Amino acid sequence: MFFLLHILCLIGSIRSVLGNGKVPDPPSHDKLIRKDVTSAPLMGKDGPVYTDIAKGTRSWGLPEGVEISLAVLTKLNKAAITNHIKDSGEAGFQVDKATFEIYKDDAWTQHTYGLADLTINGKVPEMTEEATRNWWWKGFGKAVVEAVDGSPNGFSRENKFTPDVILKMLTGRNARKISGASADDLFNYAKQFQHTPVIMGTMALGPMAFSMMMDTAAGENEGKATITYVDNWGRGGWHAYTSTIEELSQAGFNTLYVLEDEGTVP
Repeated sequence: MFFLLHILCLIGSIRSVLGNGKVPDPPSHDKLIRKDVTSAPLMGKDGPVYTDIAKGTRSWGLPEGVEISLAVLTKLNKAAITNHIKDSGEAGFQVDKATFEIYKDDAWTQHTYGLADLTINGKVPEMTEEATRNWWWKGFGKAVVEAVDGSPNGFSRENKFTPDVILKMLTGRNARKISGASADDLFNYAKQFQHTPVIMGTMALGPMAFSMMMDTAAGENEGKATITYVDNWGRGGWHAYTSTIEELSQAGFNTLYVLEDEGTVP
């Protein structure tokens, strides 16, 4: 029920934005660029956190599959992210560039960017002083898009950026997509979320949307067990919801993305 209410709320917000059916153009950040912002903290003093990943990333050009993959790895173990950033300086202090490692074609490749290099498909992220803080995820996002497309400013269809593809690029470990996942699959993988990424996918709203598992609680039977999951679908940032496995299965969460290799992350 909670999930269905979540879906209805999202649909309501979407309708309110659409109004008479005309979709407004995404706001341009061109006028917000501050030429004097050439350095900013790459991450907070306590390291990267998934809530650093700001809302509205897809108006910049970052596919949702990249966003959720970065988020789930950061939630599990910050080292999964920090081990693959070079020349990052000291956490919490200003840096003008950093190098991000991406696994592609059976080897780690390095991609070095400064704040001025974070263009995707001709679009730049917001460059106000506040928006440039903790930009580690923007650097990784840019590196992934460049590695997939083979072009610094290219952009491919969303289906090239599914979490199974992105998880391998970020960890160097094999990942897989489980289509037609049953309620039993949800239950079994829910027991593993504390040490390995588990991302759920649904097409209830049309395009595939992703959520990451955050917590579980036992019920009177497997179907009544609950899963707490987090997503960044709406305009208000990251939110957590709790639903039973039965509710999630009925609501269309029938795709899972997991690492094939056993063991903790990284």
